[in-house]
Amino acid sequence: MLNLSYNNFEGEVPIGGVVSNETGLSIVGNSELCGGIHKLKLPPCNSKKNRKGGLGHKRKLKIAIFLGVLGLGLLVASMSLYAVCQKKRRNEPKSELETALPNVSHQDILKATNGFSSENLIGRGTFGVVYKAFLDQGKAVVAIKILNMA
Repeated sequence: MLNLSYNNFEGEVPIGGVVSNETGLSIVGNSELCGGIHKLKLPPCNSKKNRKGGLGHKRKLKIAIFLGVLGLGLLVASMSLYAVCQKKRRNEPKSELETALPNVSHQDILKATNGFSSENLIGRGTFGVVYKAFLDQGKAVVAIKILNMA
C-alpha cells in the first residue's frame, strides 16, 4: 500500500507505474492533484494552471536578453570608471617618497657595494646581511639588506 495522503502534493498524477493500481494507493488530502487514471476520480489537468513556476520560451528569452544587456552595461560602466581612475592617477603628482627613491637595478647595487665585498659589510643578523652602498658615484650613501630566504 502506498499512502501519499495529506502531503499537499500538487500537479499531474502519472498514468502508469506504481500509481496505476488504485487499490494500493491513497492520495486523500491532496486537493491540487489532477489527471491520473480514471478510477482515482481526479479532475483533469489544465496545462497552464499546473505549470507553476514554469516560464514560457518567450519570457525566458526576454529575461536572458535583459540580463545580457544589464551585464554588458555594468561591464562598460566599470571599464569607464577604471579608465577615469587610471587617468586621475597618472595626472597626480608623485609623492615625496616616490621622488626620493630612485629606481636602482641589481647591476647598480652590485657596483655600489663593490660586488657585496666584505669592506662594505655593516652587519649580520637573523634575517640577513646589510651592506653599505654608494649610489650615483658616491652622492648618496644607502644600506642594502640581503634577506635570508631559508
